[in-house]
Amino acid sequence: IVVNNKLYMANLGDSKARMFSVKETDKNDKYTDFEVTKLSIVFNARKKFEQERLMKEYPNEKNIYMCVSPGACYVKGRLQPTRSLGDFHLKYAEFNNHVQTKDNSKKYKKEIAGFDGPYISSEPDIKIFELTKKDKYLLMATDGLWDFLRSREISEIFKKSINATIEKNCFNVLSTCLEKAATESRMTIEQMVKVPEGRGRRRLHDDITMILLDLNKARLL
Repeated sequence: IVVNNKLYMANLGDSKARMFSVKETDKNDKYTDFEVTKLSIVFNARKKFEQERLMKEYPNEKNIYMCVSPGACYVKGRLQPTRSLGDFHLKYAEFNNHVQTKDNSKKYKKEIAGFDGPYISSEPDIKIFELTKKDKYLLMATDGLWDFLRSREISEIFKKSINATIEKNCFNVLSTCLEKAATESRMTIEQMVKVPEGRGRRRLHDDITMILLDLNKARLL
């Protein structure tokens, strides 16, 4: 939320928010470089500070988090984010066995034996930032974007499209992300987007949702 030149950020989960501020301009007052500010903390079971917290809070549960790779760790083997809206099966015992097929013939996941949750929370991390005239863009995006792009790469995209609309900048960022995902899988974007939705497509790239805000316009509120 932006009110009176203050940005109020409430965050939970493993999406990220970054602010891009004008660092340099040319003689025509055009942007030539951006400075990036991290606005959010990632709350994910792969983070060491979260692993240490979980082990401290649940010292008798050796499977409090499980890692299938250095970048993929799951609370009780079920969920990567350590803060989340919903996901009640990791918060309340009465929802521990809710993940079932429609006809109750089998469960997708076993019940957590000796449930001693909540193992995750919905408490947001709240920060307040004073905005200045140099603060240009606010980008919020799910981890599917950050799996392939770094903040400096996004800055370069913005620099190359100084006069572009917000919609065009979003398209450019998304296109660059998909290009990198396709290249890593040794495919073209056309080939990749033809892969049906589901696990096959998920192995190529995670889902991507992004919101880009022009802070120059937000300050008018």
